Amino acid sequence: MLSRGSGSGLRLFRDRMMARRSAPPLAPRSASRIGRPPGDRAVAGIAVAALAGARCDWSFISRPLPLVIALGGGLMLWLVLPGDARPVTIVASVLLFVGCSVLADRAERGLRLPPELRRQNSFNVALLTDPTSEKAGVSVEVRVSGKRLQLRASGSPAQTLAGLSAGRRVRVRGRLRALEPPVRPWLLSRHISGRLTATAIVRVETQGQTPGLYRVADSIRSVLLRSGSVLPRSQRGLFAGFLLGDDRDQSPELIDDFRASGLSHLLVVSGQNVAFTLAVFEPGMRRLRRRPRLITTIGVLVVFATVTRFEPSVLRAVWMAGVVAVARCLGRPQKGLRVLSMAVIVLVVIDPLLSYSVGFALSVAATAGLAVWTDPLTRRLPLPERVRSVIAPTLAAQGGASVIMIPTFGSVPVVSLLANIVVVPLAAPLMGWGVAAGLPAGLLGRFASRVVHAPTTVIIGVVAWSARSAARVPLGSVGPVPALLFGAVTWWTCRSTADHRGRWWCAALAGLMVWPTITTVATRVPVRSGWTIERGARVWTVSSASGILGPVTRSAHVVVLTSDVDVGRLLAALRADRYSSIDALVVANGGRGQSAVVRALASRVSVGLVVVGDPAMTGGVSPSVRVARPVQSTIGDLRVRVVPMNGGRLDVQVARSR
Repeated sequence: MLSRGSGSGLRLFRDRMMARRSAPPLAPRSASRIGRPPGDRAVAGIAVAALAGARCDWSFISRPLPLVIALGGGLMLWLVLPGDARPVTIVASVLLFVGCSVLADRAERGLRLPPELRRQNSFNVALLTDPTSEKAGVSVEVRVSGKRLQLRASGSPAQTLAGLSAGRRVRVRGRLRALEPPVRPWLLSRHISGRLTATAIVRVETQGQTPGLYRVADSIRSVLLRSGSVLPRSQRGLFAGFLLGDDRDQSPELIDDFRASGLSHLLVVSGQNVAFTLAVFEPGMRRLRRRPRLITTIGVLVVFATVTRFEPSVLRAVWMAGVVAVARCLGRPQKGLRVLSMAVIVLVVIDPLLSYSVGFALSVAATAGLAVWTDPLTRRLPLPERVRSVIAPTLAAQGGASVIMIPTFGSVPVVSLLANIVVVPLAAPLMGWGVAAGLPAGLLGRFASRVVHAPTTVIIGVVAWSARSAARVPLGSVGPVPALLFGAVTWWTCRSTADHRGRWWCAALAGLMVWPTITTVATRVPVRSGWTIERGARVWTVSSASGILGPVTRSAHVVVLTSDVDVGRLLAALRADRYSSIDALVVANGGRGQSAVVRALASRVSVGLVVVGDPAMTGGVSPSVRVARPVQSTIGDLRVRVVPMNGGRLDVQVARSR
């Protein structure tokens, strides 16, 4: 039975419920500042904080400059980001900055070699990369007792190692040395703890003892390379570079052409290769459900990363593809900038020393440029729509990569923008066709490979010719100031077009874009005499100048090869100082490999005369002369005296004649 007051209580409860129903609906409760997920710009700022922390030692707290930079970066985030995203972004940035700094310091300390390992003279090594040729032999990265080392060999051990691939295990006898400080950044990015010089190869393990993933990757590589073996010898290196990032068969002249034309990114594996590889398997994966499709996609990405030897640019592209696959599986697609930022955060947390890799930085910067600037440039450039769709991605990627290239290398080739617009559309189908048709052609045999790779031969030939032609265009390179001016002009042109301020302003400002070219071409070659342009090569130059703003005067260039020289770096140094001709090339010392250096120089610059003490060092270049007795000659304003010595060596003395 109900009590006497129960009726009034029920009426009161009923009145309250009716009042709630008749009341206007409440406004939705706003999300907490801490609970709201950060936006794309906030995630990008967190990724930048992670990269900055990985490049700073844990001792940054005791140093005023890094601390000021960190505080200034936090203030910039606070000013740029919207109010709701500030707290979570600042907290996450600070935590990742400090955490990545601690992880990087711990990783650097972990590179030290233990004393017991340094005292050994026999090692069981596992090859982590494919052996690459050097001046004095081969070099390969190996793992010994959990430490990553750089193994170098010459003579008979080098011949044995040259025929192996990543994943093989070898018993090596040699000497181990720790790296001398300061350690180069690229060695830090590769986790190299020391250098092992092999004196003998004791034993090579059988192929069956190689890990299964490496065996699958080696099988795929061998099939692709077998299908490309029908191509001309000069194109096989490009084929392997486009598909696998393998530059072992590329000549120094070819590499120099692609560097001078700004197309060297095509010779390494990047996001394009990952996209085309997934496109090959897309028809089969389309029939799968979400989870099996995600598992298959991740499996393809892991095998692809193994085939391309886990290069830094590959890791960035693979992680981005993995994030996109997971987002699609969850039904939450993400924008490009957010995917890139998430991939960078994960990679830097896993491996903080990856921040020292120039290839990784270039890949991230170019991808960020594509994600941020492609759409605005496509909408606002004062050009026809079809032209904008081609130029905008190239300009965006080039602008992003320039942020890293100019501080690292000092300049960017002026011709690179035009070369990329012409060559990149040709390289894209080459990558897709090489994977889709190269695998079955390699399995079917040489006849099928010849038929399948008929268009491949034409495309590679056009790409190589375009790179060689662009490298010979005398436009020079752009430094920091012209690059900033170019970027400012492009931005103001797009802004003026968007605000409808008239095409005259756009045309006038766009005309200023030729200023970097004028300042670069007009730059005079520095007058230096007897200076070492590269280790093993000295140059004598007298009153040499060139430019479109002044008269052209020239006296003489004399290059003397004093020892074995890296031909690729020598070509780059001569190109940087804009040497188009050499009056006399004197081979004073060095091994038989100097003939290849002479041929490479003669193929890229005009060589007036080759002077040698051993006829085998001419490299088939003419005119050449062998010095058998002391001679003296005057070349322009230079007096050159050459005295033969034992073993085909020459004693060269160069001085001003007046």
